[in-house]
Amino acid sequence: MAVADKQKAGEKAYSLEGIVGSILRIGVTGSVVIMLLGLGLLAFRPGPIGVEVLPVAQILSQAIRLRPLALLNLGVLVLLITPLMGVLIATVIFIMQKERLFVIISLTVLAVLFISMLIGSA
Repeated sequence: MAVADKQKAGEKAYSLEGIVGSILRIGVTGSVVIMLLGLGLLAFRPGPIGVEVLPVAQILSQAIRLRPLALLNLGVLVLLITPLMGVLIATVIFIMQKERLFVIISLTVLAVLFISMLIGSA
């Protein structure tokens, strides 16, 4: 019976690791692809290259138009959101598994990430 419980716990941990790992891989890969596309388009753009940080509301609308700087901004935004999504998904899984301690820890990590993003954007 104890072996079966350990096996179930191992399966839960593995599935959590797999899900969060996949989120991180997809996020980082997506970010790199978006930024490489932006750099590629920037290389063929005539004239001086400006350095511009776009407001979040404008990033998507300009990235859809394949504006190089918007794509670079979007890549950075995706990279910033990736760990946040990993912790958020882990929190949801812990809630479904009724792991109270890990829910509290995950919510604390989420709070720290949100606060650091707010402080960093000020």
